[in-house]
Amino acid sequence: MRQPQRTGLRLMLHLDYSKYIGIPFVQKGRDWSGCDCWGLVILIYKEELGISLDSYDKEYQNCFTDKNIAKLVELEANKWTKVSKIEPLDVLLFKQKGRSSHVAIAINDYLMLHTLINVGSCIERWDTGQWRCCFETAYRYTR
Repeated sequence: MRQPQRTGLRLMLHLDYSKYIGIPFVQKGRDWSGCDCWGLVILIYKEELGISLDSYDKEYQNCFTDKNIAKLVELEANKWTKVSKIEPLDVLLFKQKGRSSHVAIAINDYLMLHTLINVGSCIERWDTGQWRCCFETAYRYTR
């Protein structure tokens, strides 16, 4: 298992995030043919770091309406450390409809890679607009 080089901008420049743009949004998707937000995290961690994360695709019906998503975030959290200084490949957690239910990959301290229904995977700013007000915390994989 490769460990990420945690040197901020240096890691960001070594990764080609563009290859992940345009992957279709697919409910419970976990590969290049389509991903939901957790599936995109799984795909990137496997491809870039050689880390296999739990899928949890059997534990929920729909990532938009299922109340189990917040419980799954809690289950997964023990493998991660909350961080205040965001670095590339940290996972950003957002609240939607009052629940912790959306994740994204940090590219740097203001850009994220995530996936949206009817859009697919894309890069957006998370530090302004709708995403800033929904931002909950950032996690770094530690297990």
